[in-house]
Amino acid sequence: MIRLLKRLMEIKPESELGFEAYEVGSDNRELMRLMKLGLVEITLRTNRHTYWRVVDKKRIERMIKLEETKIKLPKTTPLFDSIIGHNTHKEIILRAIRSSEPIHLLLMGRPATAKTLFLLELTKIDGAEYVTPYITYVGMFDLLMANPKIVLIDQIDNIKDRNVYRLLIDLCEYGYITKTTAYETVRTKVNTKVIATANSIKRIPEALLSRFLILKFKEYSDSEYTRIARKLLSNFKIKDEVKDYIIKKTLKAKDIRNAVKLARICRTKKDVDRFLDVIVLER
Repeated sequence: MIRLLKRLMEIKPESELGFEAYEVGSDNRELMRLMKLGLVEITLRTNRHTYWRVVDKKRIERMIKLEETKIKLPKTTPLFDSIIGHNTHKEIILRAIRSSEPIHLLLMGRPATAKTLFLLELTKIDGAEYVTPYITYVGMFDLLMANPKIVLIDQIDNIKDRNVYRLLIDLCEYGYITKTTAYETVRTKVNTKVIATANSIKRIPEALLSRFLILKFKEYSDSEYTRIARKLLSNFKIKDEVKDYIIKKTLKAKDIRNAVKLARICRTKKDVDRFLDVIVLER
């Protein structure tokens, strides 16, 4: 998957119609999977040829980062080993996963409160499938037809295909998924738990929201942020005094991503001050 995603970032189609599967070292069936995720689309199909184009390279960049992160998370380490704190959240999630009855969880809170880190950790579980808010109704239906143990949905409040919500309502309430076409209605029993993240519940249909157990993720305290940031910056080859200065300067926004981004480009305290003249930390 990651090889194909990287190839799609590099492809420069010779035709205005786009590219064919062989040009990215793939086949149409594999590209169809990506189409269901909303990453590519068909521009022309004939008896002999199918042409494709990338819908949005930014989405593919995010997918590449996700796949690379998953690869770096060894399945041999304990679950949630990379996450500091949130002990009560960890206990609830573990109990939900181990429960013989279906329990669906929504991890809700502001950005940079470890919600996505929890989802990435859960990808260590065999039978867990991670999806983005760009997944289509057909893509989600096909995924659920494989009866995965857990579906991990990042940013469920930003799902583009609203029909996905209808599918999830049936799954969470009845344990069935249904797809109706002009020729037939397919109704299948699945035993899948849903764990999703959201920055806000405003865009999530009430009918679906009521089927989730909602876990609130609060903003880090100053001491929690400092402790987490120090752990994340420990692998950067810059002086400790620079790391501490970066943490101090990013403390107000409390977005761990800011500390990591600055650590990647700053070598001295002067660098931090100069760059922060033009970098926006709070939005």
